[in-house]
Amino acid sequence: MSRPPGCLDGDRLWDWLGGADQYRWAGLWVLAEAFAGPASLRLTGRVTVPVGGIRVATDDAVVDGDLVLEEQAAVLVLGRLTLTGALIGSVWDYSLVCAAEVRCRDGVTSGEILALHAVRCTGALYLSGSDHLCRTPLFDGGVLVDFERSNAFGRVDADERIAEWDFHAAARALGLSADDELAEAYAGGLLGAGRSVAPYTRSG
Repeated sequence: MSRPPGCLDGDRLWDWLGGADQYRWAGLWVLAEAFAGPASLRLTGRVTVPVGGIRVATDDAVVDGDLVLEEQAAVLVLGRLTLTGALIGSVWDYSLVCAAEVRCRDGVTSGEILALHAVRCTGALYLSGSDHLCRTPLFDGGVLVDFERSNAFGRVDADERIAEWDFHAAARALGLSADDELAEAYAGGLLGAGRSVAPYTRSG
């Protein structure tokens, strides 16, 4: 892990990042020191990473819109990843977002989110499923729904957190009906499909 891969192409990067999530998180520090450079990226509109795809940015990346990761897709940003819209990872399969810091308006994923410094979400972030986790020193934001899995946060500074096993409370916090399949319904609402999701905006 102390020796970074020779390049950041998909196959080598996946092989190098293999193993437990804490090793991937530690590996982010190694990659940031080895490859970070002045090559910031700015994209406009909804960005979709297709099934099995991987996207890499060696500096800050800004998406003026939503970021959607399909099954087994990955995004690696060695600087700050900022989304003006929603972060939507796969809600039925694995996906991966790695960054020094992740900022979004809202989000939902059943995959991993690894951030070296913080995950900041001004609206509501739903970390669904039980197979993967979010690892970061700080979650800062409005609503955090993470009762289905054991995430690794150093500190949580949220206006509201649903950490107990309670689908009704989670549905209320996300602006959904308790009869919904929550992850699918919330993702659909954020994507503008089906019925709408009541937006949460952090005060202050």
